[in-house]
Amino acid sequence: MPTLRYILTIACPDRVGIVAAVSSALAAHSGNIIESSQFSDTESGRFFMRLMFDLDQATEPALLEYFAPLARHFEMAWRLYDPRQRPGVMILVSKRSTA
Repeated sequence: MPTLRYILTIACPDRVGIVAAVSSALAAHSGNIIESSQFSDTESGRFFMRLMFDLDQATEPALLEYFAPLARHFEMAWRLYDPRQRPGVMILVSKRSTA
């Protein structure tokens, strides 16, 4: 199976250990982190993270199964994106009436 690039986005209450847990989960499944950005909003107490990583396509189901309890533990709202799948976009334009 080929290695594919994925993007993982996370938002959750801020607390110690989130970055380590996510990085360890990827490492345990031979995921290679390409980019990582994180931000803690001290006013709201929320943590936000975006990771881009490479992963063997056959490993994706095992990673998702492993990640689900981790996400529950940290109360994460998370999503795994395949950047090759572009969302459909529709642009609507209306003409302004001059009446």
